Amino acid sequence: MKTMKQILAEWLTQNDRYDGFCSHDEECACKADEIAPCGDCYLDCVAGHLVDVPEDSDAQFLIQQGPRDGS
Repeated sequence: MKTMKQILAEWLTQNDRYDGFCSHDEECACKADEIAPCGDCYLDCVAGHLVDVPEDSDAQFLIQQGPRDGS
């Protein structure tokens, strides 16, 4: 049996459109290969794609809402 995390990761990476999830304010994010690493899983997070991290940011990665192709 697949776990919820496995099912979500598979759905995210189908067709190479999404890389993970982010909160609506994009303050919290997780990649498809490590969903909810902190142990918290918020049901209002949305699928998104990786974007470049600004030089002045200490973030390891950033995920922006929506698919990579912008649709």
